[in-house]
Amino acid sequence: MNAPGTPALRAWLGWRAQRLTLRPEGWTAFMGDLNRTFVPATWLLMRPYGLLGYLPSLAPETKPAHVPDEVALLIYSSTADYERHKTTVAGRSYSVMHRALFEFDDPTRRSRSGWAGPPPMAGRLQAVHRPARDEGLDFRHPQTVPLCLILSGPTGQVADPAQVLAHLGQDRHEAVAVCEAGLTVAWVATRACEGALSPRLLGETLATALKWPPSSVVAAHAIPTAELPSDDANTPDHDAHPTPLLVPDSGWCFRRDPHA
Repeated sequence: MNAPGTPALRAWLGWRAQRLTLRPEGWTAFMGDLNRTFVPATWLLMRPYGLLGYLPSLAPETKPAHVPDEVALLIYSSTADYERHKTTVAGRSYSVMHRALFEFDDPTRRSRSGWAGPPPMAGRLQAVHRPARDEGLDFRHPQTVPLCLILSGPTGQVADPAQVLAHLGQDRHEAVAVCEAGLTVAWVATRACEGALSPRLLGETLATALKWPPSSVVAAHAIPTAELPSDDANTPDHDAHPTPLLVPDSGWCFRRDPHA
């Protein structure tokens, strides 16, 4: 449970449904449904349930099987607000929609999510959170450019979350690390003027610190801010913002103005 007035962060790891891995065009179909429906629906449907920020990222198609196809960091006003979606038809339809795109039955590719918090963590997903401090940036700050890193490590080896967080940029900025067997996924807030910080170099530096080869870096990218068009085709601004598209090794950041 997050402290009152403090946003709650939820990490998601998603593997595409088995049916989308059995045919050559499965990856294209997955990206199409993700961009046309799933990503916009997440932002539109979950905002009434406290969704303040949404950072989805897509991994490359050619990657190790234990690496998820899509990852996301979601920022909610509270865990209680998030839980409210389970009591409504719109909220439950969002949960059901996951099964159309993502795998939940194969234990080696089971999509999952969990709240990020201080170690030690319990639950299906080990997501460790480093809050911003000393005037550092959080993920919702308008000057923040989040970075996403996905690393594939030696089979069975679990990275130490404290070590991962220690090598994610300036330690006063907010960060989240998910550490599982052979897999590390991390997000870190950086300042826009720190654009010279190369996501790929940061990923390779982290791999070196973990004693993993530089080739462990599956994806490393900055996540630019994006806007979604209205879902009503009859509104005047419907075409003002074309729907941003996720492509391999990229992400988008949707967020509400924290002062609104």
